[in-house]
Amino acid sequence: MKKPIFLILGVILFLSTTSVNAQKAFAFFDMEQIFAIMPEATLAEARFEGEQEDIMNQFEEMQVEFNKLYQEFNDNQGLPENHADKWSTIIAEDKQLELMGIQERMQRFQMTAQQSLQEMQIKLLQPVYDKIDSAVAVVVKDKGYPFAFDKGDVFFINEDKCDDITSLIKKALGLIE
Repeated sequence: MKKPIFLILGVILFLSTTSVNAQKAFAFFDMEQIFAIMPEATLAEARFEGEQEDIMNQFEEMQVEFNKLYQEFNDNQGLPENHADKWSTIIAEDKQLELMGIQERMQRFQMTAQQSLQEMQIKLLQPVYDKIDSAVAVVVKDKGYPFAFDKGDVFFINEDKCDDITSLIKKALGLIE
């Protein structure tokens, strides 16, 4: 979705030398501003945050399980050798293996959850960005601009020499009248 800044700057430089007094050949828009008011984006973000919260709750449950067993293990290891509640060597080794298993499970869960969340975010948000891109294309074509760029993609914009088409895109998306 984001274009390399050098490509954008190169196109701007080329076009600025070819049409000094013509209609403003440059159009920009604020993707972030448009995205923030789209109902689809709000729903997608809410769904994503819900999934993220479910994953965090699951991980916290695993952490509680680990901490409980770890504390039990440490408490038992601190008992004197002749104490009646002291675990035998084989039980202590089994508990230690259980701790390592929980820790490995937690690590796998974290990696899988992170990947799953990234995929889900793309799946949920891509249609929203595609819809915005389509509206940008319609506005750019209708207004006769050779191109438009997202102001978040560039370092500096001289807004006196460019047209801000954000409101036109919002209108094309039915977000404003």
